[in-house]
Amino acid sequence: MGNLEPFTGVTVTGQILKEGYTLNWRNQELIIGQKVKSELINIDTKKWKQNISMLEIVSEDSVKNVQSAVVRGVIGNIALGGAGALAGALSAKNDSTFHVIIRYHNGYVDLIECDIKLYTKLLQQVAENKRSGNSEFINMEYDAEEYKRRKEQFNKGQTMDIVGCGVVLIIIIVIVFVFIGILAG
Repeated sequence: MGNLEPFTGVTVTGQILKEGYTLNWRNQELIIGQKVKSELINIDTKKWKQNISMLEIVSEDSVKNVQSAVVRGVIGNIALGGAGALAGALSAKNDSTFHVIIRYHNGYVDLIECDIKLYTKLLQQVAENKRSGNSEFINMEYDAEEYKRRKEQFNKGQTMDIVGCGVVLIIIIVIVFVFIGILAG
């Protein structure tokens, strides 16, 4: 298993998240994307989070790493309350990654490789779903109009990236020619 950035994961295989999809929950918002090719993914992350019913760690080594983080979380919770629990869990090794099965309300499963920090966030989401009584599967895809709007924004961003690279390239070429002109003259 490789080292991942904090709060990130990669889908190994899945029924909802396809192989290679990345999860990035570094900020308040979860981002689901693709590591290799740039493509808009038709999954509403808010709905995706609401559909998670259970997490399951796959390997024995992973269980030990998570148990260590859970113990730290319990100690942090006793000492400092909820914030201490999160801080305790997050103080676990950053370099440990493990495989986790995500189970959804409709019975579908995904297998991801993630770090302890993303696992902690996902556990919090499972607890939130249970607390709110959320146990029904909801469609995670954007409705047709919303997806079309997002696709247009995505394509516009892709075009702007290409244009931006072209402008930078032209500026570099002009600077090189000016520099050559100064050296020649």
